[in-house]
Amino acid sequence: MAQILIRPMEDRDKATVSRMMHDLWRIHAAKSRYVSKRYLDNVNARKEMRKRNQIFIVAEADGKVVGYAHLSVSKFSNFFTFKKIIYLDEIYVSKRYRGIGVGKALLKETKRIAWKKDLHIMTTIWPFSTSMKRLFSEAQYVREAHLLLREFK
Repeated sequence: MAQILIRPMEDRDKATVSRMMHDLWRIHAAKSRYVSKRYLDNVNARKEMRKRNQIFIVAEADGKVVGYAHLSVSKFSNFFTFKKIIYLDEIYVSKRYRGIGVGKALLKETKRIAWKKDLHIMTTIWPFSTSMKRLFSEAQYVREAHLLLREFK
């Protein structure tokens, strides 16, 4: 089994992470009618990486980047008991490295970052993402809300 190193993304990783982001977004566009294919055709992953309050961590195995987690630090209104969160935008692991703990390692590092900053973690899991459902269930996350969508034409 390959040893997994989790670390902050560096400039040398951006091309690989950019390709992985586009792969993940294409999966979402193919499986959800609510994801804008036009947006995905025009989105610039590197520009997304430069936005404020973004944190990218990568998983490295066999000397190459095999996965990443994209986190956003967000503020909330007074509605919640907490004022800021880390929103886990996405976790992606290359097919060849799935099932060996890469996603768990990325989530563990996300938890460490959140704990260090005294923040809660929030995410959205798409219905078709069985691996993410399993990952968060095994990590004992609780479902607090459902996102409901309806089209009106």
